[in-house]
Amino acid sequence: MPGLLIPRLIGLWQAGRFPFDQLIRTYPLADINEAERDCDAGRVVKPLLVPEGRGR
Repeated sequence: MPGLLIPRLIGLWQAGRFPFDQLIRTYPLADINEAERDCDAGRVVKPLLVPEGRGR
C-alpha cells in the first residue's frame, strides 16, 4: 500500500491540499512537556523531539 498511498499524498501536497509540513513541529528534548501539551491542545498533530540545539 505505501506504493500507492505515498505518491497520492505527495500529489495532494503538491496541489496544496495536504499541508503535512504544518502538522509537524520539532521540539528540543527538554521541551517534552510543551510538546505533549501542544499535541493535547491540537496545536500540533505530530510533535517531534530532537536532541538539544536542533529544535524549532
